[in-house]
Amino acid sequence: MDSRDRLESGQVEWLDFGPPVEPDGAPSRRLNRRWWYVLAAILIIATAFVVARQHGRKPAAAPSRPATPTATRTLTTPTRPPVVSASPTVAPVAVTKLGRPLLDVPAGWELFGRTSEGVVRIELARGRITQTAMPPLDSGGGVSFLVGPDRAIVRPWDVVPGYMAPDARPARPLPDLLGSGGPALPGPDPQHFWVQGGSNSHPVMQLVDFNGLRVASSISLPSNTGPASSDERGYMVFTGIGGVYDVGPSGVQRVSTGQLLAVGRTRWLTLDCDDQYHCERTVTDRATGARHTLGLGSTVGFPSDGVISPDGSRAAIVDMGLSGDPTVHLIDLATGQDRATGVSLDTQQAFAGGTFVWAPDSASLFVAASSGRLIVIDPRTARVSSLGTSLPLITQLALRVS
Repeated sequence: MDSRDRLESGQVEWLDFGPPVEPDGAPSRRLNRRWWYVLAAILIIATAFVVARQHGRKPAAAPSRPATPTATRTLTTPTRPPVVSASPTVAPVAVTKLGRPLLDVPAGWELFGRTSEGVVRIELARGRITQTAMPPLDSGGGVSFLVGPDRAIVRPWDVVPGYMAPDARPARPLPDLLGSGGPALPGPDPQHFWVQGGSNSHPVMQLVDFNGLRVASSISLPSNTGPASSDERGYMVFTGIGGVYDVGPSGVQRVSTGQLLAVGRTRWLTLDCDDQYHCERTVTDRATGARHTLGLGSTVGFPSDGVISPDGSRAAIVDMGLSGDPTVHLIDLATGQDRATGVSLDTQQAFAGGTFVWAPDSASLFVAASSGRLIVIDPRTARVSSLGTSLPLITQLALRVS
C-alpha cells in the first residue's frame, strides 16, 4: 500500500467487491478475494439453514371462509352420551312446520307415534311435526311406548336396548334401570312411570322418573300371572287365576271373574258369564261398584285391549269378526249400541297395546290403523278422517297433555 493508500486516523476503508482495478498479484486484490470466499461460504451456509427451517415447519392453514347460512328443516343439538341414529344418512331430528293447525285443539295437546325408524311428535295446534330417528329395535315382542314432560320412551319387553327421544334432541339409549326388559306402564302422575323388576317368582313394579331415577314406591305382583297393563289411573291390572284383578296402593282387588274388554279412569267394561255360561257385557262404576249389563252384542273383543273415553261414555275395543280381521268398534256404555268404524288393525298390532288414544275431551279417538295409517274417529258419528298431512307409518300412539 503506497502513500496514497495510507489511512489517516478516523478514516474507514471500504472494501470494494466489484471488478478488480489493480494489477494481478497486488496484495489488496488477494485480501479482497479471500474475504469474498469467506462471505460467500457464510451466505451459502445461512441460506441452507433457512431453507431447512422452512421445510421443517408445517404450512399454516388457510383461513376458513365463513359458512353461508342456508335454510334447513333439520335441527340437531350435540348431546352426551353419543347420539344414536337409524343410519348415517338419516338426520337425528327433523322438524316440519306446516304453517297451519292440524286440529282445533288446545296448544298443550301433543300426539306421539312410534314408527319402525323412531318417534314422531305431532303438535296438533301448532302444525309442527318432529321426527326423531332411532336404531331398529332388536326385539320381536311387545314394546312399551310412553311420553313424559319432555321426552318419549321406547322400551322393548325383551331384554334388549331401548331408547329415549328428548324433545327436539337426538335419541339416546335408555339408562340401565329403564332398559332391563318387561312392560313399562304410566304412573300416577305425568312425571313417573312403572317398570318391572324382581324375578318371575316375585315380580315387582318399581316407580321411576323419566331420567331413570328410582322413587321409593314399589308394588309387588302375585306370581304366575299374565303381563300387567295400565288401569288408566296410574296403577296396574292383570289377569290371574279366577279372573281380572286391579292392584294399587290398597292392594289387590278383583275386577271380574270374566274377561276385561276395556279400561277407563271411571269405568270397567267386562264380559261376565254365569254358571250356565250365559255371558253379557257389564259396565262397572269404579267409584261406587254399581253395575249394569249391556247384553252380549256382536262384539267380544280382546282382553285388556279396549280403552274407555275420559268422560266414561264410550269404549273403543277390537273385534275380530267372522273374518278374523281385527277392526275397531265403539260401544255406547249407556245404551250398548255397537258401532263398527270400518277401521282395521294389523293382527300383531292389535295385541301390542297403544293402538287407541282418546282426546282429553272425549271428542276424538286416535287410532294407529293397519299399514301404519293414523286415523281420527268422531265417536258420535263413527266418521273417519285423517290429519291431512303426510306422516311416517305409525305402530303405537301416546298423548301428552300440558
